[in-house]
Amino acid sequence: MKQFHVFVFTTMLLLTSAVYFSCRKPIVLDDTDQGFPIQLNGAIDGDSIRMNWDNKRVTNFQRVIILSSETPILVGLSPFAGLKIELNSNNIDINTFAKAIPLFQNKIFFKVYIEIDNRFVESNTLEINSSNTAFNGRADVVRFHPDSNWMIAVVTNLTNSAPIITVTDSKNKNILGKVALNDLNDPTAVSIGFQRYQNEENLLITTNAQRYLRYRLPDLVLLEETSFSPYYTWSILPTKNDWLLTTQNDYSTAFTIRKLSSVSTIFKYYERSSNYYYPRKLAFLNPDDLSFIEVSAYEIQRNRLNATTGAVIAAYNKSVLTQGVTPFGVEIPMTKDRAYFIPNLLGSVYDQNLDIKYNLPINANASTLDFTFSPDGKYVYILEQPFASFFKSVIRKIEFPNMKEVGSVAFDEVEGRRISHNSAGDLYFICNSVTNPIRFVALKINL
Repeated sequence: MKQFHVFVFTTMLLLTSAVYFSCRKPIVLDDTDQGFPIQLNGAIDGDSIRMNWDNKRVTNFQRVIILSSETPILVGLSPFAGLKIELNSNNIDINTFAKAIPLFQNKIFFKVYIEIDNRFVESNTLEINSSNTAFNGRADVVRFHPDSNWMIAVVTNLTNSAPIITVTDSKNKNILGKVALNDLNDPTAVSIGFQRYQNEENLLITTNAQRYLRYRLPDLVLLEETSFSPYYTWSILPTKNDWLLTTQNDYSTAFTIRKLSSVSTIFKYYERSSNYYYPRKLAFLNPDDLSFIEVSAYEIQRNRLNATTGAVIAAYNKSVLTQGVTPFGVEIPMTKDRAYFIPNLLGSVYDQNLDIKYNLPINANASTLDFTFSPDGKYVYILEQPFASFFKSVIRKIEFPNMKEVGSVAFDEVEGRRISHNSAGDLYFICNSVTNPIRFVALKINL
């Protein structure tokens, strides 16, 4: 009798198992789990990354997870291994996903995981190359070469006390040159100039460590290194006859004419006021006849030099008082024909006669950070930071000279630094990240 009960129990268990497995939905995959049966596709579309994958080959669906990473995602890695989860959904109808292009990443990798019967089937790894140019470190000074795609940046490398200067192709993002600026204790106290000298493109740099550096572009081979005084140089302006004009924190000195090759002094011009204590920026009104402006917080001076002797042509001299606002530290915004310029962040537009011709529509609820004219002179772009949001930047597009706003774009969680154009006329926004890892990006803007 006991054996009969055991037989009946065993028979019922087998029948129950057979019914259970015959009624349960099978796991159906066209390929094996090891062969990435889920194909993930994607590409950049405007300002977004758009992805899609095929769910039709999988039954017993439980959920879909998308991971992203700055490095390739390993085969067999758990979706809960600590990488960023972009999507976690139990909706089987979802087979597309879109994400804004990350500002501070040059590449980003994605992988889709589909959970079936408490196990995961993974897709291929999708690699997306960002259209941005992101770098490790904080950007302190950034300029574009006027005749090429080269972007020159002075970067504070957080793992190294010495700032680094880099030359990058703004089109393909290749780094063409990189050197450390040793003994530089203030990365913002760097003046940059460009000059073609002895049939080579040169990068000229002065620092607050009393150093003059001349590099070959774009590979940054050092051609000249000289110590000179004074301690602080505000601005440098190379001329076509191989002079170097400088402004500096030097007693009573307005500007100095130097030899480009050695920065030895040819002639000093002197102020009749205490203006020499303040930062002063130089910019050409016409590089061919050596007419230029010297902008300080309280005055704009216009000068022209004799190309042979360096003497100031007195008939061209003019000066006007300004409103006590420090001039731009990197370069003075000018129209391409040099007919108009903006000396400081108040937004007054001057002509070559030093008359105020226009006033830009400055936002009273924001800090103005930078201006740049479009290459055709039809627009002015304004970079600003709203008072209500410290880590936000807004770029406004203004018709010039009628001052009508025709567009804007905003960026969150950034520290805006500059807006500028490369030689091809592309508008770039330079900004730093505000979270670790600290990076900066040169973002091409379509506005």
